[in-house]
Amino acid sequence: TAIITGFIVIIHLDKVTPMRKFWRAMFGNGSIGELIILTLLTLMWGVTTWFNTSIRGPAGEGNDQFNLYFTSWLCLWCSFWTLERWCTASGWSSFTSFVLSWPNRCPLWIVVEIMSLADFLFALDAVRNWSDGTKDTPYANKMFSDVSNGEWQLLLWSSAGTFAISLSWTLVEIFRENKINKNNKKSDVETYVEGLSLLLLTLIWIITVFLTTIPGGAASLVGNLYFCGWGTLLSVVAANLWWVRDWREGIRKILETERADYDSIKRAIRSKALRERERRINAARNEDQLGDLESSDDVPDDTAIIRARTL
Repeated sequence: TAIITGFIVIIHLDKVTPMRKFWRAMFGNGSIGELIILTLLTLMWGVTTWFNTSIRGPAGEGNDQFNLYFTSWLCLWCSFWTLERWCTASGWSSFTSFVLSWPNRCPLWIVVEIMSLADFLFALDAVRNWSDGTKDTPYANKMFSDVSNGEWQLLLWSSAGTFAISLSWTLVEIFRENKINKNNKKSDVETYVEGLSLLLLTLIWIITVFLTTIPGGAASLVGNLYFCGWGTLLSVVAANLWWVRDWREGIRKILETERADYDSIKRAIRSKALRERERRINAARNEDQLGDLESSDDVPDDTAIIRARTL
């Protein structure tokens, strides 16, 4: 990676050689050659990070190779970030824009899905290979040997169940009928079921993270299990807070609608009362005018009396 990226940096600085136009076309916006290089680097670092940071890797739990652990993940992130920048500069849809384009709370469900799947894979690898991966670190081997089978099952079933639930809610957004419901609005039943799902997952992951990250727990050492466990919990809590915010926003809109209806009815009643009051005042004025005419010295003829009553 250092050789490839160093050579590419030197190429970008080329201003004098006959190849400068070729390099410009090779690494310009929308260049397929640059896309292939970035994709290969991202895939390569994805595989490398797995082997480096898994339980049997040189930077796995208990090996205390923190520089190798964090630089492996950093190289993967840099490769993926550069690929994202290429997509943005080329007018393509990046992974970030793809996730954010989903309606409702689906973007966070996708994050929960990714985190829980990663946690399940790392937990499955750890429970199967911790004996081989920690044979050179006696304290880590002793710690993993003391972890109960129930704790491993809790971690595995929590991550697997979370992945299944998050995948289900992602599929709900895919298969929702949009011909009539163009705004992808959830029904009240679906909203409440989603809220119960998030509340249940939050409680499960609070318990799981508490039990597995305390000293002597399956995910107590700095490594993939530790970070994925906390990442899954935080993403579930974030989705739950998003649901609560939307729920309160829905209540606010309902209250505003009812308040608007109440104000409309109140204005109608007040307008009707004012019209009735004006009618009564006009009628009283007409009666007063008629009384004045009947009590005057000049006796009006029938035409005047009729006109006064009409007024």
